[in-house]
Amino acid sequence: AGGCSSKADFSALAGFLHVIGPYANQDRTCTVGIQCSFPVLGESLQVGTDLMMLIPHSGTCGISGRDSLLALGNTLDLQANTMVTLSNLEIPFGGQWKLCYCATLSGSCPSDAAFSVLVGLLTVLGPNLTNQDRSCA
Repeated sequence: AGGCSSKADFSALAGFLHVIGPYANQDRTCTVGIQCSFPVLGESLQVGTDLMMLIPHSGTCGISGRDSLLALGNTLDLQANTMVTLSNLEIPFGGQWKLCYCATLSGSCPSDAAFSVLVGLLTVLGPNLTNQDRSCA
């Protein structure tokens, strides 16, 4: 007898759980060769310290490595008003990538494996690097 087997057994408030990090499903669209800025929304995000990276669309955050051809292979820092900005040089071709997040609560994001939270999908409009070869008769 006794125990925690029904809702009625949990009648006292023990506290609140505050989960920090970005909200999910924040898909964004940019255009090749044009600077692109967009907000990353979430709870208790740390401007100037929290980081993101872009991985291939087929990859998995926390497992796949960053795409070295996009964002010049660098991580993206969260700027004022929780904005992320990609310069025109950082988005040189079209395609789709996943935006992955790392909280810097421990002081750093030591490897690509630390970027385990999927923020959303980044779609870049414009020519891509594949299937661009054509033959004329």
